[in-house]
Amino acid sequence: MYKLTKTKFNNFPLSNKSMIYLMWIYSFWQFIAALFINIYIFKIDNDITNVIIYNIIFFASCLLWFSGVGYILSLYKINIRTMYYLSYIVFILSFIFLLLFKNNIVWSYIFWFIYGTWLGSFWCAVHANELNNIADENRDFYSSLISAGWNILQIITPLLVSVLFYFSSFFSINWYYLLFIIIPIVNLISFLFIKNTWVYIPSKITKDDVINFFNLKKYFWWQAYIFFTGMLWAFKIVILPIIAIILLKNEVNVWIFESIMWLISFFLVIFLSHIRNAKNRLIILFWVTLVIFLVHLLFSFSFNIYTYIFFNLSLVILSPIFRVSEHVYDLKIMDTIKNTDSDFFPSMILREFTLAISRISTLILCLLLVFYSTYSIETLLKIFLILNGLSYLFVYISIKLHFKYENHNNIENLH
Repeated sequence: MYKLTKTKFNNFPLSNKSMIYLMWIYSFWQFIAALFINIYIFKIDNDITNVIIYNIIFFASCLLWFSGVGYILSLYKINIRTMYYLSYIVFILSFIFLLLFKNNIVWSYIFWFIYGTWLGSFWCAVHANELNNIADENRDFYSSLISAGWNILQIITPLLVSVLFYFSSFFSINWYYLLFIIIPIVNLISFLFIKNTWVYIPSKITKDDVINFFNLKKYFWWQAYIFFTGMLWAFKIVILPIIAIILLKNEVNVWIFESIMWLISFFLVIFLSHIRNAKNRLIILFWVTLVIFLVHLLFSFSFNIYTYIFFNLSLVILSPIFRVSEHVYDLKIMDTIKNTDSDFFPSMILREFTLAISRISTLILCLLLVFYSTYSIETLLKIFLILNGLSYLFVYISIKLHFKYENHNNIENLH
């Protein structure tokens, strides 16, 4: 199986391999950022509202730079590769900024805005290259390779970070700040691969593109899918780090635990990469989604360290499988919701608006619950867990109903 994986990977052109390498490097710091930075923000004041506001700012910044700068590139016909260089320069600056203004919640908010600038620019370039150059029949294996590499890094990275935090007790330096230095240095490696990515000049976005993309009669369920994937990410990025630090007590426990969990997931993702294809990806998604929902439900009703271990083990195994399917459908949506006179780029830029509305409105809902409810943090986290589990279900249902609508239309057209 692994020999076959290596052979298929070696047959990829250099541009495809470079994209995978870029995504693996991204995975290294994104894993740290998604878990550790949210924990870092939470521990400044032990206040969940800081984490929620922090992520609202982040998602707003992603929208501004993904769609705003993407539109400018399409207007002036600039090669999408420019977005890579811009994003990595901003990324490095964001961590320098966080290092200079440490332990200050306001400056952390400003960091998150700059960080969102990086991520929005990066994903604009990534999606454009994927859609322009990776055919639908190759996307399952491509996405599986990215997910498998992600898993390897999520085995190694927690162990390395655990060692840093463990030895911090013997030295006066705060090892959080050492991470602020290490992360941007590691990302300098990305510049070796950017030059190998494809040249792509974005299509200009027109009024007709906007009208077509938001045509709810044709694309209601695709829009619903985009909305629920945004909701899913918003819940996940806020609640999982806080649950981890509350139940595992300290960072060392969090990282060691995560490392063991991800080791199990790696082998399953590689195995499925040779089975998954365009014909069976939906049925795989159904079973994975159903189990993920039930696991969320169980954990919300039995919120303790033992069910947390089971919950995390289940997510570590199932989330990468879910994410491979999700990534494939993300690309499919941007590739299909387009005018006949245009390419994928306008729908890719416009998709970010639906995602941003979903993410920000979800976080505002969380913020209102925190402000106006009398529930404890633990009870709120249980509510958010149920909502997160439902988001997974809604993602699958949206895809299923879109294909049902599409098949119905195809039958009608034949008559």
